[in-house]
Amino acid sequence: MNASLLEKTQCSHVLYAHELEAIVNPLLHERPELRIHKILPLKDLILSAAEHCPFDKEYEEARWDPILILHSSGSTGAPKPVQMNHATFAVGDNDRNLPHVPGRVNQNWALWDFPSKEPFFSAFPAFHLAGFLSMIMLPIYYTNATLILAPPTRPPTGSMLSEIMEHFVLKSIFCPPIIAEQLVQEPNGVEKCKNLKFLLYAGGPLSQPAGSALSKVTDVCQFYGQTETGPIQALVPRREDWESLEWHPIQEAIMEPSVDGTFEMILKPNPAMEGICAISCNFPDMEVWRTKDLFRPHPTKSGLWTFHGRIDDIIVLSNGEKFNPVPSEIHIASHPLLTGAMISGQGYSQASLVLEPKSYPTELGPFIDELWPIVEEANAQAPGHARITRGMVIISSPSKPFDRTGKGTVVRGSTGKKYELEIAQLYANDIPNNVNPIELGPSLDLKATTKFTNEIVLRAFPGHSIKEDEDFFVLGLDSLQTAEIISLLKVGIRSGNRDADISWVSTRLVYENPSIEALAGAILYHIDPAASSSPCTRGVTTLNRVQKMERMIEKYTQDLPSPQHSAISENTRIHVIVTGTTGTLGTQILVKLLSDTKVCSIHCLDRSIGAKERVTHSLASWSPPVAVDDSRVSFHQADYSKPDWGLPSSLAAELRSTTTVIIHNAWKVDFNHALDSFEAVHVRGIRNLVDFSAKCATRPRVVFISSISAVFNWHAATTSGSTSPITVIPERLPATPVAAQPTGYAESKAVAERILAAAASSTDANISILRIGQIAGPIGAGNGGRWNAHEWFPLLLKTSQALGRVPDGKALGNIDWVPSDVVASAIWEIVTASMLPTNTPSSHPSASVSSPPTPPRFFHIVNPARKPWAEFLPHVRDRLGIKEEEVVSMREWVGELEKLDLLQDKNTAASKPAVKVLDFFRDMAEGQYLGAEDVIFSTDEAERLSGSLRELGPVKEIWMEEWMKSWGF
Repeated sequence: MNASLLEKTQCSHVLYAHELEAIVNPLLHERPELRIHKILPLKDLILSAAEHCPFDKEYEEARWDPILILHSSGSTGAPKPVQMNHATFAVGDNDRNLPHVPGRVNQNWALWDFPSKEPFFSAFPAFHLAGFLSMIMLPIYYTNATLILAPPTRPPTGSMLSEIMEHFVLKSIFCPPIIAEQLVQEPNGVEKCKNLKFLLYAGGPLSQPAGSALSKVTDVCQFYGQTETGPIQALVPRREDWESLEWHPIQEAIMEPSVDGTFEMILKPNPAMEGICAISCNFPDMEVWRTKDLFRPHPTKSGLWTFHGRIDDIIVLSNGEKFNPVPSEIHIASHPLLTGAMISGQGYSQASLVLEPKSYPTELGPFIDELWPIVEEANAQAPGHARITRGMVIISSPSKPFDRTGKGTVVRGSTGKKYELEIAQLYANDIPNNVNPIELGPSLDLKATTKFTNEIVLRAFPGHSIKEDEDFFVLGLDSLQTAEIISLLKVGIRSGNRDADISWVSTRLVYENPSIEALAGAILYHIDPAASSSPCTRGVTTLNRVQKMERMIEKYTQDLPSPQHSAISENTRIHVIVTGTTGTLGTQILVKLLSDTKVCSIHCLDRSIGAKERVTHSLASWSPPVAVDDSRVSFHQADYSKPDWGLPSSLAAELRSTTTVIIHNAWKVDFNHALDSFEAVHVRGIRNLVDFSAKCATRPRVVFISSISAVFNWHAATTSGSTSPITVIPERLPATPVAAQPTGYAESKAVAERILAAAASSTDANISILRIGQIAGPIGAGNGGRWNAHEWFPLLLKTSQALGRVPDGKALGNIDWVPSDVVASAIWEIVTASMLPTNTPSSHPSASVSSPPTPPRFFHIVNPARKPWAEFLPHVRDRLGIKEEEVVSMREWVGELEKLDLLQDKNTAASKPAVKVLDFFRDMAEGQYLGAEDVIFSTDEAERLSGSLRELGPVKEIWMEEWMKSWGF
């Protein structure tokens, strides 16, 4: 690392103190031409007479002369040298001249402009920007600030700082977060900070417990800047906002939307900022500087930002989910037993944790037991996919300490490399080593198995009380918790019998039995079929499936509301409610609504808090960018499971009085979940939609975005006895819900359709049901939408490329895909074309108006012009680099996936991602093998009202090429 810097800077001389001789000598082996010079001890330097060294240049003449090269920290790669000049350091001298915000204090080097001589402590090394400034520049510019240094041969710690505070009444402390956190843990550590004017930390986030404790006795400030940029001008935070940064109004900082509701700081060097921001001095000719630092806006206080981490810190799991590990690492590492924590997971299916103890335990289990509460606290604050499960934790080795930068930050790259093998072994273990097993016990009956299952499920749902018949997925069970349940089941079953068969313990077991009651019964059947009262089969019978749907339909069609519409004059002004705008289709629908000048207001109702930020970020890549700060658009958080969708009463009243169109697009897309898992939020949400629309003053058109899967098995609902190999599915309601595909997703859509149909037939509800087929990537010029790379088709292509084999021309049948922007256009064309006057004028404005019940109208949004997959295959095969002789049947292709060992190779899921949805492709292969009949969806009604669909034409090769290019093929 040092040799690299010497090479880049063409350094020829090295000055060093005698204490560092052992470090300097190895450099001569790397660069024999180096000339090294041992300097005098400090006491001798102080006593020696310095030669006069005149400097006669004026500032204007000298300001661009280089005087120093510092280097970046190297926390995410090799350190980079940064050349600095006189103008760079004149910024610190000018800090005292910056304007003040009334009632606030500027947070810059002028903080050290003490009225009288006062000591301060700095824990940073001289090669760090903060260390150089506090050791060299501050004492020059702010002469009342007297620097207190730590002993040169010992790294600074909280304990050392506490000892220093016994001898000096410090006015301020400038240190990395880890030292502040250690100081808080020292006896009377917080009490000793009462005399401080401020504590300024730099290098990363400060843990919440430490910051909260310190902010009660002094101002806690976060220094933010980079070697390249210098400090960013900010304001000292109010004590209750100590975690936040607030830029000084004079600072020109662009906060650009990035991933998952975060924003990257962007700086544009500006000659006018020369005396304010060092980047304008270090790089005067640079057009833009991307800091790669991510921030989150304060949820309620405008202008406040919380540092979130580096773009380089972001971990991408094998399923494409991304997360920033830094907040969890900071929180976990604040435990008194630890000096560090590092989270890994790049390319794997879940996150793992390496802990660096202060002293190494003799037993791993009790040590993790003691730490586990703080890990669970970190998990509670992290995204679901970023949680740490107990089986994914290891302890560092005393012989391999974490690598750290000068500011105390763990160097993720080199430390991860040290523990590469240990981390890989964690993922290779089918049964984790450090999990305290929940034992099944010798008694095999339903009572014992239920107790065993209950304890395991509660381990995955810490702090919850779960009824035996409650659906896991309604409670929020995600893929990571599912994996934890599976892991605990394997450990528990093997704890009593080391040779027990556990091959049947899989995600499918949990998906098909998503309650304690059902899972316990399934476990008992697999372990001891004789003890089980009823056999456990894959799925349920068709009769049971239909009965379950019919019971749910009956439940949500009881006591349907009477309409409460008022008589109003006919109005062409359109006021829209749209749900699910953060998804691919929802965003396209929103853009379509914005393009229609007849639309006066758009209320976006989404379940997530940061919907506006996510949509804003998505639309920023369009050309030209689409602005959602349009006065017509508003975003609101909704809970579809509650009456009025959980909206504030004033907002609900406003929407009931104005809404003319409701487009309900939000729905969980998960083909593994059972029907019951869709009930609490989505099916109940449909009934709440019916109730809400009945209370509207207008008679709004309710548009439900359904799926062709709701009727894909149409033949099962007919009694025609036709022997035709082709089924044509009409745009109407089937005779029974058996027409739905046997997946919870399809069944939930079918149930929703029938609830809406009942509402339309017994009230005057104005309902359109649009069944959407396969949505492809957009084709419109400048459209920034993308076909999600984690859907089945791009997964098929990526896996085919890795296998060197691709499914043959029969595998996908006929392609009837519709680009996402065309789907949105078709939806809006159908809505507006069928918007007949919904109210009859009346002489009395409050008179009740009702229209005769009309059945819902059904439309299929699939491509009317189908094209065989076989016609695309040669071009796709060439682009993937696959030979013609490697074209295989779908069944053979799936067979290749079934041979893969996910446990032994972490790259399998990343390079061959189709393995993650293997059941989907198995069903596709089985259909091809059995010669399943072709299905055609009638589009007569949709084409009659939608020119975009009518004129679309078959999928073109150029579209396919663009889609493949967007996925990197």
